Amino acid sequence: MNEELLKQRQAVPLAPRMQEATVAVELDTQRFLLDDGRVAATALTCLIEPRVGDVVLVAERADGSRYIVHILARDAESDGASNDVVLTVPGATKLTIAQVSIDIVATERAALRSMKHADIVAATGTLNVTANDLFRTVTESVVDAFRHYVGHAEHYLLDVDQLLRQHGKQVMITAEKDVKVDADRISMG
Repeated sequence: MNEELLKQRQAVPLAPRMQEATVAVELDTQRFLLDDGRVAATALTCLIEPRVGDVVLVAERADGSRYIVHILARDAESDGASNDVVLTVPGATKLTIAQVSIDIVATERAALRSMKHADIVAATGTLNVTANDLFRTVTESVVDAFRHYVGHAEHYLLDVDQLLRQHGKQVMITAEKDVKVDADRISMG
């Protein structure tokens, strides 16, 4: 009968054993020492990055490998950033969110950062940017290309250190009261 039980166990893979543990030490990216001395890696489906002090759910596979599959609780007293969460996919180099419509809502601040390139594309639609104040800082070049440009301002100031050039088939400068042209030399025609 023991041989029959052994054959049944070999035929049916063992289900992972689930246990609760606390993260004691972050060993390196995606590997953690637990409070009971075991080492566990972050499972692909655990999208919230674990931190020291987190109470986690650990799955132990039949081969002895252990994975943090879920964060159950985070101690609010551990540090000032306890409410901060990092969303990451272990082992992935790219994260794509594909949906018909996506909203990212922040009541205080939203930031998009990249060390190299950032693209915002509305290929066949409209890109709207609305702000109380808009600051644009570029260290090299700004290249704007559009079919139509319409701007309206109460005051518009432009300072150029070297050359300001306007060119068009037709160029109009209209003022209701006064046009002033001031230079060491003025060439017309």
